[in-house]
Amino acid sequence: MAFCLKTVTNKPLSFLLLVFTLVGCEDKVKRIDTSAISTDQSMRRFDVALFETGRDGFNANEVNLLRDEFPQFFPLFTQQIMRLSGPNDSLTAINLTEFVQDKNVRELYDSTQQVFAETQELEQQLIEGFKYYKHYFPDQLTPELITFISGFNYALVADDSLLAVGLDMYLGANSTYYPQLGMPQYRFRNMYPDQIVVDAMYSWLTTEYEAPNGDNLLKQMVYYGKVHYVLNQLLPDMGLHQSFGYTPEQLDWCLENEDQIWAFIVEQELLYSNENLEVRKFIGEGPFTAGFPEQAPAKLGHFIGWQMVKKYMKQKPELTLVQLMEDGDAQELLNQSKYKPKR
Repeated sequence: MAFCLKTVTNKPLSFLLLVFTLVGCEDKVKRIDTSAISTDQSMRRFDVALFETGRDGFNANEVNLLRDEFPQFFPLFTQQIMRLSGPNDSLTAINLTEFVQDKNVRELYDSTQQVFAETQELEQQLIEGFKYYKHYFPDQLTPELITFISGFNYALVADDSLLAVGLDMYLGANSTYYPQLGMPQYRFRNMYPDQIVVDAMYSWLTTEYEAPNGDNLLKQMVYYGKVHYVLNQLLPDMGLHQSFGYTPEQLDWCLENEDQIWAFIVEQELLYSNENLEVRKFIGEGPFTAGFPEQAPAKLGHFIGWQMVKKYMKQKPELTLVQLMEDGDAQELLNQSKYKPKR
């Protein structure tokens, strides 16, 4: 497993209400009873342990105790995430002390604690998501859950049997930190607490089932379409727009203009393109998709792939989510889905 780091048209209101009602019914997700499913998980606060232990500075013994308490995450944090590890515990203690007692970092920790004074609800939501995951992927492990802060370096870290959430990356879209850091608005718009569960489950799925690298646009779209489809099943209470990192208005634009997006991809002969810039335009992050109106969000390929996979799964109701994720034939999925949005 790798370390991971068109304006809405002026249609009559009654018609729009009908469209949204039909979409809501069509996308209804099956709920399951998770009461008998155990994932043996809890969410542990590495951020609190680190900053409270180091309030008066670290010594070698305290470094060793913290390592014993977080045997998997501590070396990951000190060696790869923050690079604070020294050749011995005494030097590591010095580096950790400098980190936790830095005025700006300490202020960030205090700000994070104000937003995340308690994380019980977040913990319950994550565990519920992993209960759904265990239901649909019974042979897969469920990770240890950790919270940390890294000075805005990482939002999520997934590694083997661990999933860590960088709480300082979810302080809210109105946080003054993000614009001060020069982050574009399209990025920090989704950096709020309610997005954590969605991002965490997405991160775990894309770590367990890694994205194709260098493949054509169709394969990339189908891969991400599968991820979003599975994410919908794991988080039935999730707002659909959250899966894509869209606003509700951006999702509405995609639903209304699906045929136009597909027509553009086909007419420009992009479906089988391996050209990196063309693939990134439809798959990568950004404020919008070049070549479309400014209202068009980024990652339109994710949206189209999700629609393909939805159609495919309607044709294959017997298919499990494990089989869906393990099937690598994107062309066959497209063929059998009979995907062709109406103009």
